[in-house]
Amino acid sequence: STHGPYVAFCASCGVELAHTHQPIVTQDTTAQYLCDICQQKAREGTQYRGPFLLRFEQAVVDPDHRGSFESARAAEDLAEAWDSRQYVAYLVADGNGMGKVFGKCENLSQLRQLSEGLQTVILESLAVPTRMLMDRIPPGIDPYVIPAQPLIVGGDDVFILIPATYALDFAREFCLQYERRMAAKLQEIGLPVVHPTMSAAVVICKSKYPHTLVHKRGEDLLKEAKRLSKAVALRDQIGYPLSIVNFDVILGSRLTHDAAENAKYRSTLAPYWVTSPDKTPSERGLALEVLLEQRIKLAERQIPQRRLMQLRALFEPQALPDDTVKTVGMWNAALARLRTRVGRNAQDLKVFEDALAALGGTTDDHWYYCNRPKADRENVYKAHGLPDLIRLWDFSWKLDQDRSVYAARED
Repeated sequence: STHGPYVAFCASCGVELAHTHQPIVTQDTTAQYLCDICQQKAREGTQYRGPFLLRFEQAVVDPDHRGSFESARAAEDLAEAWDSRQYVAYLVADGNGMGKVFGKCENLSQLRQLSEGLQTVILESLAVPTRMLMDRIPPGIDPYVIPAQPLIVGGDDVFILIPATYALDFAREFCLQYERRMAAKLQEIGLPVVHPTMSAAVVICKSKYPHTLVHKRGEDLLKEAKRLSKAVALRDQIGYPLSIVNFDVILGSRLTHDAAENAKYRSTLAPYWVTSPDKTPSERGLALEVLLEQRIKLAERQIPQRRLMQLRALFEPQALPDDTVKTVGMWNAALARLRTRVGRNAQDLKVFEDALAALGGTTDDHWYYCNRPKADRENVYKAHGLPDLIRLWDFSWKLDQDRSVYAARED
């Protein structure tokens, strides 16, 4: 009984009390503690793939990806195939300003077209990066299993399980596809609406981490991103919120990129914008593509992991300066020592210096000057994107790059 002296939480959602101890689906042999809701979901997902999954699978299949496809059933299955350390990623996303868009519908016909078109746009926008994923399937993996599992697709709300390795670029490509496809759909319907955009959050965690807790964290990251996008749009008089991607990596029970709210120096530039770098003005932050491109450049030189870890330690919260001359001088001296070590190889130093400049500032102090409005006040601080890249080192691969590009050098 769930009210007996010995109880267990559901191994799937991690929130409800377990009611049974049995395999999650009939073909599994390992018993798990499960609540009634998760057991029912498992039965429905394996015995009856209704319109929800079928429409997604049909959207993924195209002339270059034919066959009898089936979505991955569980995070554990996906992690085992794609990541030896058992990491997966969840993408949480929500369209910006869709309430206003629906409010511009002048009749029932437009309302119906928009509602149906929105669902199609979301599925097609997810299908594009999913097909790109299938071109990167590791050797020995079943090519007829779609490496993505939609958990929620309702209106413009998205919650989908994807491989952690390509999670950030998947989110970026999804947002770009949504912008293009939704703009075309609005034009087709005849709605005079400004540029449609998307906010997204990526949560990377172990495959056994409860997905209910992942979703809650994703929603928190999403709210943070939406607030920033709206505030910047208002301050810079853009006319519409920009597409934006936030993220977090959960190591055990620890969140990795939370920074002190009033800190003058911070080791993250998250959230990142989806727009290309030339459309990202100073002080607003960086485009996600800048981070992903620097990952490739560092991979090409195969900067040793030992140097990256030394650099990461330099950006730990306790190592950051507090804006006094003394602590800033000490931090700069520590960076100079690290540059000397990297500089033993001239080519390594060039790539290292380029990354410092691209993900920080080009001035002598190396930091990116952020001015991100928060509520009704300015939010000014110095930050750097290089610790983000190191934190996301194994999760920032680009979908258009071969896996061999990211081979590591350990010396």
